[in-house]
Order: sequence, then C-alpha cells, then structure tokens
Amino acid sequence: DLLGSPLPPPVSAKAFLALPRPQPPLLVDGILHQGCRMLLAGPSKTNKTWALLDMALSVASGEPWWGRKTTNARVLYVNFELEEWSMQLRLQALISARPELAPGLDNLQLNNLRGYATDLALLRPSLENTIAGGDYGLIIIDPAYKLLGDRDENSNTDITSFMNEFERLSAQTKAAVVI
Repeated sequence: DLLGSPLPPPVSAKAFLALPRPQPPLLVDGILHQGCRMLLAGPSKTNKTWALLDMALSVASGEPWWGRKTTNARVLYVNFELEEWSMQLRLQALISARPELAPGLDNLQLNNLRGYATDLALLRPSLENTIAGGDYGLIIIDPAYKLLGDRDENSNTDITSFMNEFERLSAQTKAAVVI
C-alpha cells in the first residue's frame, strides 16, 4: 500500500537515472497509462457512461477510442448505474455502431452492482480480490458518486480521502482506474 508506507528517502539524480524506470503500457494514446488514474466528469445526461463503455470496448479490443490508438488489455467495468437490461442494450448499440469492437467482448468483464452503492473504502478490498490474478489493464467504475459513502462531495478532506482509495486500488492492482 503505497499511501500507507513510509516515505522513500531522497536519492541523487545520478542514482535515480542509473535505475531505469520502464514506462507502463499506454492504454489510450496520449491520455492514459496502465497503473494511472483518470476522471471523466461532466453534468448529468452528457453521455459519460456511453463514453466509458466505448473506452472499455475499445481497450478490450485494441481498437482506437475517439481517434486515439489503444493497447489491447483486459477490462473490468464496475457498473453501479445501469440496470442489467440497459447495459445489454448499450453494449449491443455500441457493437452495432462499431462492429470492430465485437472481439473485445471476451476481454471485457462486467461487474453489475446497481443497488450496491457503498463506501469505496469498504468495496476496495472486495474489488482487489475480484481483480487478483485477472491481469486487468483497465478498471472503470461508473459512477464514482455511488461510492462516496458518508463523505461530503463538497469537503476537500473527504474528496482527498475518496481519491486516495482510487490511488490505492490502482497501486494494488497495477491497472489504470477510470471513474
């Protein structure tokens, strides 16, 4: 747990440069590396879930997302928003509009948790167990607000704590986490 461990000591630039740090896979060209975090935000009803599903299928199939190259990776989509029938309709609509994404269906895992809204701190260990050994490159959690628990969305302290949970999830799983 990177956030709970002691801080590393300073190192000289020479020593730092002597130990190569390989760049993680770039899942979405120019936007998202594996192991990093991304937030897609916007007002209600602005097609954020459509965009995230399109990203999930694009990465799962290794096809471009919004004109950007992707690296094929296993994807876990944690759905707190849509009813299962609605998720099916959206996936079918995306495949119909972009048939090249169909091969990604085998590489995309869905965790339909509508009705299970909880605190991310309580859910994270369960997610880590689900993800363990799954070699996921990308985890998408939609929508993030369902995981606030008792946190106040207008409190910097509460949102910092909330975002730290996503940091822990990506550090523990080595996957990119998009909310």
